[in-house]
Amino acid sequence: MIRKQSLIFLLLSISLVSADDLDQPYNRVGYQQEGNASFYADKFHGRKTASGEFYDMYEMTAAHPRIRFNTKIKVTNLKNDKSIIVRINDRGPYSGGRIIDLSKSAAQKLDMIRDGVIPVKTEVIEKEEFPVFVDKKEKESEKVVLEKTKEKEKNKQKSTKKKTKVGRLLDKVFNKNKQTPQPQERPKTEGNTQKQEEQVTPQNDKQPKDKPNKGGVIDKPQQKVKAKSNEEKFAGVNTYSIWGTIKYPDGFGVQIASYSILDKALEKAKVVYEKGFKDVFIQTGWAGDKRIYRILVGEGSSETVSATIPQLRASGFNGFVKQH
Repeated sequence: MIRKQSLIFLLLSISLVSADDLDQPYNRVGYQQEGNASFYADKFHGRKTASGEFYDMYEMTAAHPRIRFNTKIKVTNLKNDKSIIVRINDRGPYSGGRIIDLSKSAAQKLDMIRDGVIPVKTEVIEKEEFPVFVDKKEKESEKVVLEKTKEKEKNKQKSTKKKTKVGRLLDKVFNKNKQTPQPQERPKTEGNTQKQEEQVTPQNDKQPKDKPNKGGVIDKPQQKVKAKSNEEKFAGVNTYSIWGTIKYPDGFGVQIASYSILDKALEKAKVVYEKGFKDVFIQTGWAGDKRIYRILVGEGSSETVSATIPQLRASGFNGFVKQH
């Protein structure tokens, strides 16, 4: 009995510590720090982070020793007052007295590539990102599609490598063996030259039955162009309109949702568009091995897009400021 009570007390104490840790000042909105910032070297691109995601140098992410994952941090370069917003998805740095480690894309926007390490001010502005809505039934199908696409890419790479190495040799052999057509000599026969020319002149026995147009050229049926599917329109890692055209919005937007299923993201985005919000974007990306489709509304400075949050809430949409 005593052992059971001690075990229960131990479990309760652990749960209280972990809950208390999540409520620490550094996990609250408004928490600020000042110190030095660095950025990831290129060799870390594609490596797995502490959160389970793979580091992408083109994403606006960062590493922090303690702050919980998916927290939004505003980072200001104290040398030039440039500011960005990053998402915490890794742990570190643990040396050199640095307080945050930024992705290369974030470092470029702060203009710190040349310096390497700069003094910064950080501020927690959002605790965590909206959850990704995934249907349980479609998890397995998404994994199968992802594996098939990876296999196709590998096969394409193998075929291109073979062509580059062997293709030249095959071309040389083919060109040597290829015989150029020689003009046929006319048969030397006696008689009228007109008959001889008639025999040599090629005759097209099989004439097309299609009627020629006014210019004398036979009309050919036009080939129908197959329309692109939604998956083909939104295949890259870009920002798109809800119609599938690539867009380059400036500054920030308000993220109102995030999905792993493209059709659901498009359906939601069109509802927002019909409510009167015309600047609606689909931002594609990856979260680990999952394809993500984020819905962002508006573009401009963080102050400008923040002013649209009350309008979105009045229309039934909650959101937070996120960089395009």
